[in-house]
Amino acid sequence: MDLRVACHPPSFAAMRAHDRRIKMAMERREDAIAAFKRGNLIEADEAYGEAIQCVEDQNHGRLGRPRSISGQEHEEQLLADCLSNRAQCILDMAQGKGILPDGTPFSSQF
Repeated sequence: MDLRVACHPPSFAAMRAHDRRIKMAMERREDAIAAFKRGNLIEADEAYGEAIQCVEDQNHGRLGRPRSISGQEHEEQLLADCLSNRAQCILDMAQGKGILPDGTPFSSQF
């Protein structure tokens, strides 16, 4: 057991901030999933990027693998899902899949 956590539990305000971050990330992930299903890969990529910004620890990510801010398993999994799904959006766009915001096929720009 980590004695720092046992001796100094997170404050109520910190817990609320964590909950808000997770909620916002999950909402943006759901928006991204919906956009991906519609074929709007640009919108999906942007929404996944916003979800990632909510949960990724910018300092630790530069030192190696991406890490979540809290390090908690559910937050790590949310970050991993968003990173993986965003990568799939980028691969699909590179292959000309999906649609542009105006509804024309993405491949039409090549």
